[in-house]
Amino acid sequence: MLPDYVRIQIHLQVYVPTVSRHPFFHELKSCDEKALVSVCHKSMEQLINNDLTEVFSLEERARKMYFIVSGSCRYVSQKGLVRLQPHDFACEMVLWVEWEHRGSMSASASSVMVCVDSALFHDALRRQISFPNCRLYACSYAACLAEINEGLSDVWGNFDALQEMSQRAFDNMETVEEKKGPRAIGFSFSAGSMSSNAVSLTAAARRTINSLRRFTGSLRSTS
Repeated sequence: MLPDYVRIQIHLQVYVPTVSRHPFFHELKSCDEKALVSVCHKSMEQLINNDLTEVFSLEERARKMYFIVSGSCRYVSQKGLVRLQPHDFACEMVLWVEWEHRGSMSASASSVMVCVDSALFHDALRRQISFPNCRLYACSYAACLAEINEGLSDVWGNFDALQEMSQRAFDNMETVEEKKGPRAIGFSFSAGSMSSNAVSLTAAARRTINSLRRFTGSLRSTS
């Protein structure tokens, strides 16, 4: 078996170019590279599909986020068919809320994906200096999901909205106290009871939600 430091470098070379295209992981890389190293090493894996493969099915409990590296995926829900190509992603919500799949996804032959295991992702971040910022992003994300709950799918997302949330969540990175460290509080919210009133938000997170309301229409159109 390779030494840990070698495996860590391999994981960074394989995963960072893919996941850092997403606004949250881009901000995490910029503000707390140590946290991203931990997440890549402990919670990510690469899936290589040699044949047509079912990735997940309708109403199955979600456990992973998926990034398409090469090839393609077919996502089917009540809203129809969505084809995912390289640089697309699916199921980000599993990192921040309890989630059941709203459709099914299959990967084409010769496709490659990077997967983020939600439980391992939480464990990798809990003791990082940026944990409060990640939790702020989680609160903002959950509140956005609550706002458009009826139109959600596993491929919900909008780059501008995610970038806005990420930038605001990490704006106060310089105020995080490294000596005290973050409290080990879970990220997830109950998908069945999500509402803007049910999610406990800081004043900064509330300002984030207010600023994101203009994105609601575009978020629905991309689900």
